[in-house]
Amino acid sequence: MYSILQSIKRNRFLERYHDLLFVALLTALLLGLYALLTNIYLFFWTLLTVQPDISDELRGQIVNITSAVSSGVLLASLPVTPIAVFYAVTNNRLSLPIRLLAAGENANKFVYALSYGSIYFCDLSIPNLECSDELTTTFNDLFLIVTNYGVVDMAQYCQVLISLRTEALLMMQMLASTLFTLTNTIFAYFIGIFINFFFGVNILELFNEALYFNQFFLFHFVASAISVLCFRKPRERSKTPTQITVISMTPIPRIH
Repeated sequence: MYSILQSIKRNRFLERYHDLLFVALLTALLLGLYALLTNIYLFFWTLLTVQPDISDELRGQIVNITSAVSSGVLLASLPVTPIAVFYAVTNNRLSLPIRLLAAGENANKFVYALSYGSIYFCDLSIPNLECSDELTTTFNDLFLIVTNYGVVDMAQYCQVLISLRTEALLMMQMLASTLFTLTNTIFAYFIGIFINFFFGVNILELFNEALYFNQFFLFHFVASAISVLCFRKPRERSKTPTQITVISMTPIPRIH
């Protein structure tokens, strides 16, 4: 890779775009690695005849707890994402493409969390606040539309496009989004392949539940909170002139 970059830099025509080409080359390599790991993971290869595992009952109990925690984390992002959208739209120190991408990213997150929250609310079956069968069906259909529409994928695409730009205010957001994406894709599949090799299906299901929590916590909640911090427009310094008190050093005349 280093030799390729050096040859690109020597070419005057491509010298101006070597940073963009480096990002494109690195992205292609990561996508290739991601595709390879995904296929290995989906083969469900095992290395042990008898794999250590947990009971179905324990797996069910843990899944219920992690699902509730994951849902709570996702719902906690509901008030955060609209604030991130507002700050992104109103911060005129950012370029217009960045403002649109940041607003789009967090708006898609909000739509997903809201549709998910409506289904979760109906599943709670709160006395005197129970959803009718028609309302439950409507919420399920809306969530299916939102999921098929790919709002989470679009939010990630917006995040990637933001990361390709080099505004100073976006450095923290770019590094955080890159870390979150790698954690929930390439690193996650490395762990998943290891679990496939040596452990049973119940432990694998717990791992998948952990991935859901990781996505809800890092991508929806933490990343949105970082967007609020990064896209908030700093307060402008007051332009009110400072009052200066001048003390005269002229001696006081004597009274004769």
